[in-house]
Amino acid sequence: MTRAPARGFTLLEVMVALAILGVGIVTIMQLFSGSLQVQDRAARQMRAVLYAREAMDRMLFDAGPDDPFWKICGREDRLAGGLVRRIECHEGDCDGEAPRDRDKDHDKDHDKDTESDYTLWCLRVNVTWQDGRGDKTYSITSMRIAEPKDAL
Repeated sequence: MTRAPARGFTLLEVMVALAILGVGIVTIMQLFSGSLQVQDRAARQMRAVLYAREAMDRMLFDAGPDDPFWKICGREDRLAGGLVRRIECHEGDCDGEAPRDRDKDHDKDHDKDTESDYTLWCLRVNVTWQDGRGDKTYSITSMRIAEPKDAL
């Protein structure tokens, strides 16, 4: 009696095939996990940009005396998603020195009749959030010309 050749897979072949399949599935899962982390990071950064732009636009294009831009200066808001927005503004340029202090010699020669009642203001919005790699910050700085705060 002769035996018919065995058909099917041996246990060793099945184990090797499952190991290869397992490595492939783990690799694909890591790719999906990484893409979700990148998407989450990008979404937080996009929200930070939108919150900063909203505050800056409000300061640059305020409604006027009823809603002056300096009313929101110095504010710190805790926003959705763990974002913190800090709004800063001060009279003078953004380097920290007042424009008139820089040009003292020019001011001496300057006629009093041509001086303006307006002041240069530095506006800055910082949005900070916690990321897996540390603190991240998005900043916008701009300048605007307006009446001094005590004149408004």
